[in-house]
Amino acid sequence: MAGIAAAAAPSAAPGQELTLVRLKYTVDTSNPDQRNDWNAKDFAHVLENVSALLRRTVSIQASPEPKVLTLEDPALASYPFLFMAGHFGVVLNQAETQWLRRHLTRGGFLLATACCGNPSFVRSFEREMKKVFPEAPLKTLPREHLVYRSLYEIDSVACLSGADSTRPSRNQSLLQGIEYDGHLVVVFSPTALTCGWAQNGNCIPSCERVAPEDARKLAANIVVFALTH
Repeated sequence: MAGIAAAAAPSAAPGQELTLVRLKYTVDTSNPDQRNDWNAKDFAHVLENVSALLRRTVSIQASPEPKVLTLEDPALASYPFLFMAGHFGVVLNQAETQWLRRHLTRGGFLLATACCGNPSFVRSFEREMKKVFPEAPLKTLPREHLVYRSLYEIDSVACLSGADSTRPSRNQSLLQGIEYDGHLVVVFSPTALTCGWAQNGNCIPSCERVAPEDARKLAANIVVFALTH
């Protein structure tokens, strides 16, 4: 992995902050113990860490306190950058589908990731995005995509699996995305980013996850890309 790209990182407008928004959604499960998975342990904490990372590394005025909103909240229009994560999957009703499409086609951006690389979340996210953008399926973003060059030059991503975290595999095109009218509006990582954003960068041994250094660089790149394209 190379260093920081030559382009200067953007800053928020004077007097304004970038507030990351964590989406509250209906979890695709019949198990009542899993219905709060949208708010699983450390989700709030990891977004606070991403905000701190942005302030420290690229001078983006990111609010230290991310918000939690539903897709039907009228306040959503004031917050362009949305985040969604989970293990068991997501279900959007018709109104939520319409509001998300409206948000993303009017300048909004969604970053999502499957915690622990859970295939249930991957499948459900793909299904729900087909409702939001039936004309634009999720596609793998090639390693030449600008999202890998917007701040750090990322040639490949280290991914960890199982208990042995000393021998990561390398993935050259980890991310998927949806483009609308020539603009990338959704970025999805089927491999967990959230573990790498945690304070200690650790997770359970079975988790399919991006190594902490690369997870943090990807976070910075994705936010910078969303603010500049």
